[in-house]
Amino acid sequence: ALPHAGMAERVYYQAIYLSARPREIVPAALASLARALQLDCSASDAHLARGIFSAFYEYNWKAADEHFAHAMELDPACPRVRSARSFWLLAPTGRLEEALAEVKRAVNLDPLSSVVRNRQCWVLHCMRKGEALERARATLQMFPAHPVSSFSGSLVFLSQGLHEEAAATLEKSLEAVPGSVYLLGVLALTRACQGRYADAQRIRSELEELSARQYVPFLPRACASEACGDMDGAYHFFDQAVEEREPLAIPVLTARRADLFADPCYQSLLSKMNLA
Repeated sequence: ALPHAGMAERVYYQAIYLSARPREIVPAALASLARALQLDCSASDAHLARGIFSAFYEYNWKAADEHFAHAMELDPACPRVRSARSFWLLAPTGRLEEALAEVKRAVNLDPLSSVVRNRQCWVLHCMRKGEALERARATLQMFPAHPVSSFSGSLVFLSQGLHEEAAATLEKSLEAVPGSVYLLGVLALTRACQGRYADAQRIRSELEELSARQYVPFLPRACASEACGDMDGAYHFFDQAVEEREPLAIPVLTARRADLFADPCYQSLLSKMNLA
């Protein structure tokens, strides 16, 4: 069972980190997980991965809850299970206090994990807690220029009006991973906050030119459109990200409930993710 679960996890990383197209690669992962659970229904890793895919690919929150519950019963001391449940299930469905408690348990179990630390920072950001800033800085100190830490940390900085700190974080990370479209999308937002609208437009143009040659995730293109003041374009790309099942669409969009909740276009996105 474990090799099959590992194959599925590989697809997850391709989708979330390498800008692979989810609609093209995830069906094979679901088949691998079905085989894993057929071989051994007590494989915690298989239930963990199935819970993640149930959340971001199927928007099936009941199934995600059940798989995460099975994974926790089978391996209650696993920080990966607890942090994934916090990030992929509890925070998106608005159970933020539970999400924070769960991710804190994960940090206690594995305080040196970049994944766990970033998820703790993100849950605090969703809750608009001042501690998110402290956690973002501490995580970036532990993992300098780490692209995921930079992505989440810079969004925390932007939310607290620290535009220069966000820019410096993204610039440093882009030196390590040049061309990261997700970092570029947030950098476009940052440039707009700095009043550097021509730079934001340049990033938007770069992403659109690149998309003519290859698949570029819709989420960073949405961020770049928003940076340029084109909210119709931003919502179009957000909608495409949701339709494509881009994994980061869930955390990024649900983190903005407090800001966009009254917007009918935002409500439509939540409905498509079965979160309205």
